[in-house]
Amino acid sequence: MGEYFWSLTVSIMKNIVIQAVACVLILYIMKDFYGSRLLVVYYTSVLFIVVSVQKYCYRKVIEGFRKKGRNTRSMLIVGGGKVGINFYNSITENVSSGYRVVGVLDDKKVTGFGDKYLGSIDRLEYTLSSIFIDEVIICLPNYASERLSYIMDVCRNFVTSVKIIPDFFQFLSEKYEVNMMDRYTIISVKQETINEFHWRLLKRVFDIIFTILAAIFIFSWLWPALMLLQIIFNPGPLYYKGERSGRKGKSFYCYKFR
Repeated sequence: MGEYFWSLTVSIMKNIVIQAVACVLILYIMKDFYGSRLLVVYYTSVLFIVVSVQKYCYRKVIEGFRKKGRNTRSMLIVGGGKVGINFYNSITENVSSGYRVVGVLDDKKVTGFGDKYLGSIDRLEYTLSSIFIDEVIICLPNYASERLSYIMDVCRNFVTSVKIIPDFFQFLSEKYEVNMMDRYTIISVKQETINEFHWRLLKRVFDIIFTILAAIFIFSWLWPALMLLQIIFNPGPLYYKGERSGRKGKSFYCYKFR
């Protein structure tokens, strides 16, 4: 919930900043900017509140419907290994996802799914004929790839949507991002949020404020004390410098007490 809240807040702020800039430009062109600055403040404040309330209410309404079993899509998981368990837990813990797991098939009897385990993969045809399934999610390990042909043929006969989660996803952290580059799927194992402008701006503001406060309340007495102790117990140069790599590989020197 916390991750969703911050993601939603950032998304709303991006849109509001764009609209605020557009509003300022329009007022400037109309030569009425200085007399209408409060209008921009009021407009963005009200817009943020209204959009936030609208998003929150919409999410709560959808969650309410989905908790009652409405507005959901039924899902069958084929494969009860590590990937299948992680995916199952992710879906069942996220009520707002809009999916409802009706069962799990695996050639080996697996635990961790409760009464959702319906038997071996050979029961796929029987399961699809007896239960309406919107999507079949394949979570098989690489060594069981020969079962894919059977699963595809059965799902094709029942016109059921099929999605495959590659086995190598078990080696990835919970935070990854999938993008398309031309015809290729690119998976970023760790999303580098610092590359986004609003996170860089937030980090820069934090760095400046923290550095100023630390310099006033801590470094003003700590640095002279360290210098004095070093002169007494370890005479010699006070500092040494080490080369470090910064953004875009640009080198800089980092000074430290020796």
